Amino acid sequence: MAIEFHCPHCGVLYKLDEKYAGKMGKCKNAKCQQQILIPFESTVPAATVPGVAVKPAKPIDAETLAAEAFSDDRLPAPSVPDKPVATPVAKKIGVTCTACEHKFDVEASLAGKNTKCPECGKIFRVPKIIEDKPLDWRNTNANKPSMAKSAEPVPAGVWDGQARGVSGEALRKANALQPEDDEEPGERRIRRLKQGLYTVAILGIGFLAIRYVQGLRREARDDGLMDRALREIADKEQGSAKPEFHSGVHRLAGEYGVRDATKADDLQKALTHFDKARDQVQNLPAGNEDRSGMLAELGAALVVCGGTAKQLDDDVRLPWDKVHPLIRKCIDKLPPNDLEVRTRALRMLTRRLAEHDQGPLAATIARNSSSEAEQPETLGRVGIELFLLNKKDQAEQVLAKLPALAQPAATALWLALHPDASRPPANVAHVPPPVAGPKGTDRSSRLAYAEGLALQGKFDEALAVARMSGSPADQIQALARVASAAVDTGKPEAAAQAIETILNLAKIDSKQGIAPPWVLANAAEQAARAGRWEAVAPLLDAIRDTRVRAWGKLYVLRAKLAGQPQTKADEQFLDAFEADAATLAQVLAQAEVARHNAAAGIGSYAASMKALPPGGVRPFGLAGTALGTQDRNPH
Repeated sequence: MAIEFHCPHCGVLYKLDEKYAGKMGKCKNAKCQQQILIPFESTVPAATVPGVAVKPAKPIDAETLAAEAFSDDRLPAPSVPDKPVATPVAKKIGVTCTACEHKFDVEASLAGKNTKCPECGKIFRVPKIIEDKPLDWRNTNANKPSMAKSAEPVPAGVWDGQARGVSGEALRKANALQPEDDEEPGERRIRRLKQGLYTVAILGIGFLAIRYVQGLRREARDDGLMDRALREIADKEQGSAKPEFHSGVHRLAGEYGVRDATKADDLQKALTHFDKARDQVQNLPAGNEDRSGMLAELGAALVVCGGTAKQLDDDVRLPWDKVHPLIRKCIDKLPPNDLEVRTRALRMLTRRLAEHDQGPLAATIARNSSSEAEQPETLGRVGIELFLLNKKDQAEQVLAKLPALAQPAATALWLALHPDASRPPANVAHVPPPVAGPKGTDRSSRLAYAEGLALQGKFDEALAVARMSGSPADQIQALARVASAAVDTGKPEAAAQAIETILNLAKIDSKQGIAPPWVLANAAEQAARAGRWEAVAPLLDAIRDTRVRAWGKLYVLRAKLAGQPQTKADEQFLDAFEADAATLAQVLAQAEVARHNAAAGIGSYAASMKALPPGGVRPFGLAGTALGTQDRNPH
């Protein structure tokens, strides 16, 4: 069925198939050309007016209209006749000057901008126009940043998604808020004053700590002390003309230089100091006890020149076969008739070499530095020291090479190594056991079996042998060896018994003066090592030779310092040397104290040594401080 309708714009009649109902088309009237909507049913009435002929309208080409209706081209929207537009009236805003309160009107376009007051000329900002419109829940943040918090109140019972942190109410419910106590103004001032004092105290402590650490580092870097000591000892005005003092400083400088060497030239310079030390002390008379004591010290100190394979590759140490002759130059110069000094030197040397696993070298030096008659005694002494150091294999090697001569130390070594054997090996001519007689026990038997039984741990028997009737000097010497073995094997009670007997015998012997001074010096050292300080002074006083007494005090001082490595050694440690002023042992004691304090990092050791008067003991204090600093900060 066809749909008939008129163009709503120009009235042209259209008749189209009903399949085009609801479609858009274009009026074909050249004067119209407007878009029209094809209705779903005819809009032209069927009735006509009677007596009036109706001229049928020319039908529009339905197919053409339909094709254009479904065309992809979209025509512009139908034009609407222009309507008269009213001229807008400029809207005004009433404002009041913020300076003179003059009221006047400005254009609405100035809202939120600056304007000038016509009355006073003051420039001020025009308020913005706030429109009273209902809020749109979809656009509450208009004209604001995208993440701005909305001004809309959050409905009751709804969680605010824009809230940040924990509310004060939640904190109060959790008891997380502690009410502050009300403070009076005076209390507040006191609290602030305390806070200020605490801050100042903390800053002060931090400043002092920094200065202290800087001082320690400065002292640790102070390697000019040894050079200063050498300059002072060489200065004729403030130094000393005593050759033994020069020898002492060069001996300390030699040890310092070897340990500090980084190249071959450094090592050679250090060896030159050792040579000067030996040459200077040899200028003393042969019977001078400072000469003997210093040669023994030099022999033990030269052990520092030997080194490991890496040190040899770096040319900062010598091979041990080259160290051997240097040591012998010192040991060979010891008095041949003073066996006690020689055995002491070999004891110190053996202990130093054993630290480098060179114990057998001590036996070689003892053999080459002793006469044939002395070899069993000196080699036996080396073997006993190796036994006490728990190097029994090396001690057995020494025993196997002993000459077949009866000497106390050789027999004591055999007794120590073979406590169950009835007879010694074929190469050892043992001393017969002691027998009490009308003239007393034989000296060699007393010394051999007193020390040998002590090394076996049979201290009661050893003390009995040492106390057998005879010479007080022989008894003191045997008891001193028992005390030494007791201290080295951790038996202080046995050492105390031996020292008590020595003390009683020394009182008797003091009237006769026949006890060897170096034996009494050794006994005083063992008393110090055993902690029997009440016996030290009487034993030292029993030594008649001033220089040997000073050496005995030096040995006692070393034992005291070794027993308390972290305790400051003050000047009281040197009080015992006042009666022995200007002796080599006294100035070496100053070096020992300075070295001990520097190694322990106690006090401002460098400053205290520099404060000493020039000459005298100051070079030894400076040299000792340099060595102690080196002990504390080895490179």
